[in-house]
Formats: sequence, structure tokens, C-alpha cells
Amino acid sequence: MTWENRNTFEVLSPTGWVDFTARIRDVQQVIEINVGRQNDLEQAEPSTLTLMLDNVDDALTYGNPLSPHHDA
Repeated sequence: MTWENRNTFEVLSPTGWVDFTARIRDVQQVIEINVGRQNDLEQAEPSTLTLMLDNVDDALTYGNPLSPHHDA
């Protein structure tokens, strides 16, 4: 039996919500998710998601005026 979990990774940019799911590079870096707390007795902390995105076209590079996500 094979289990598969698929999620959509979207970010709000100046142009609206953008689906970055196809840019996730899970082969080069493991996707890491840390939940704010494991049980009710622990102090709550912010949850974190660490992953690598493919930016070979520089579309995600901050300040790139040619990016479709650039804030004009």
C-alpha cells in the first residue's frame, strides 16, 4: 500500500495568490514542519515550515522588476 499526501503551497503576492507547489525542491532539501506545540501542557510557539523553492528563472528574487510577482 502506498500513501501520498499532496498540499498546495500558495503565497499572497502583489498580483494575488500564487501557487508555488511546482517550485518546491524536496529532493535537495527535506521539507521540515514544526508544530507550535506537541500537547496542551507545552508553551505555544509559532509553527514553522522550512522548504526550498526553485528560482532558476529569478521570478522569486526580491526586487526583480521582470518578475510577475514584483510590487510595482
